[in-house]
Amino acid sequence: MITRLPAVTAVLAMFVVCSMAHDPWNTDYTSQRGPLFWGQRPEFKMCGLGREQSPINIRRSSTIYQDFPPLAFELKSPIVHSNIENKGSATAAFPLSDIPILSGGPLGNRKYRVYNVHLHFGNYSFRAAEHAFDGVRTTGEFHIVTYDSRYPHIKAALGSGRRGALAVLGVMFEARNVSNIDMGVTNLIELSSNVTYKGDHYMTGIDFSNLVSEVDMGYYYAYNGSLTTPTCNEVVQWMVIDRIHYVLPETADLLLELKTGYRREHSIPIFGNTRPLQPLYGRKVLRSFGPVVTDVHDQGEEIVYSSSDLVGPLGRVMLLALAAIATFVIKA
Repeated sequence: MITRLPAVTAVLAMFVVCSMAHDPWNTDYTSQRGPLFWGQRPEFKMCGLGREQSPINIRRSSTIYQDFPPLAFELKSPIVHSNIENKGSATAAFPLSDIPILSGGPLGNRKYRVYNVHLHFGNYSFRAAEHAFDGVRTTGEFHIVTYDSRYPHIKAALGSGRRGALAVLGVMFEARNVSNIDMGVTNLIELSSNVTYKGDHYMTGIDFSNLVSEVDMGYYYAYNGSLTTPTCNEVVQWMVIDRIHYVLPETADLLLELKTGYRREHSIPIFGNTRPLQPLYGRKVLRSFGPVVTDVHDQGEEIVYSSSDLVGPLGRVMLLALAAIATFVIKA
């Protein structure tokens, strides 16, 4: 049986492949360089062969309590001068001075320098956080990427091959019309929305003091994992904050204009830049707090998909097609 895609979807899929052909990898599920094919490339073989890959589904009732101390950021100044750049696969803020230091929790007394803060996102109706709680993803997730300060730079940390050479703090957010809006995530999204095309960048200050609250730093899950993009190095100590943060739908929609290509190229939106969930393979997921309250998180309506599902890849194509049509109609 031959499945035929709608004409607009097929055209868009061909457009996606052409516009991304020069990149070694991308996050588009219709592309042979997308997440479903990363592990087939020799230079990215860890993405397919690794046994400690990320992201994962965190089944909260199966996590194990560990008496970790709270995580903590050492800030020389609450406002960190940063370069915000569109990298094509995501937007990222790179601290330039007064770089924050992360320690505590599973990191112990080791000090980790912040390398960047970047976003994975969908929109109000398409959830694209990297991790999932109990089988459900949220609208998006931002990552604070750090590396062990014993290494001179992040490349050396990655090259070490040592578990825990990097530590990443993940914070999941949901777009919803509620009153308890998180200003830290809101500000990060607003700042990131200004770099429309790949290579666009500007310098500004980011208020690190309200990105993650002190309370949140005591409530998190921890596990050993990997980068969620090639080369998928298994050197990451992951900490995922338990609380879901909220932003307004119109705030999340600011990110929909961000493109994967350069200004003079035809390119698709970055929207949906998330990797399929990866198997645990017996890994333990630890939590820093007492008994799990199973009804704390809004479970939403959308179930996550794995790399073997057709719903995720085709669903993304359809959404991109609709976005393209909507943009054309608006401009017309």
